Amino acid sequence: MLKSLLSGPGEGVTVGVLSAIAVGLIYNQALPSHADIRVGNPNDGDIESARRGAAVKSSALVALVSLVTRDLHTFIIGGATVAILDYSVKHHNAINPVGGKLDTGGSDAGPGAMIYNLPDNTSAQDYAQGS
Repeated sequence: MLKSLLSGPGEGVTVGVLSAIAVGLIYNQALPSHADIRVGNPNDGDIESARRGAAVKSSALVALVSLVTRDLHTFIIGGATVAILDYSVKHHNAINPVGGKLDTGGSDAGPGAMIYNLPDNTSAQDYAQGS
């Protein structure tokens, strides 16, 4: 097991909090505010692309800091921050501003609108043989 380069758990928590602040700054610079995301079109591709970019950059930062310090506290705090911010942005991007409800990207045509008939894969020869 790798020994932490930090002298104690308190320093690991401090570095973790600093990593969490850096993650927050990455998300803040890469994306519009949550209020702006929520009033836009649901499941916006540009927001989703920016969210993925922010998640990759933040995860790389947390991984790098955790590997340099070799401290688990840093990894847990930074990783939890990435997960929480990523989920929050993904959730706000899926809200439909008209009804205020989650839009899963399906059709508004009602139940059964996404049901299609399966193609008939049997041939006339199969019917003639009785199978």
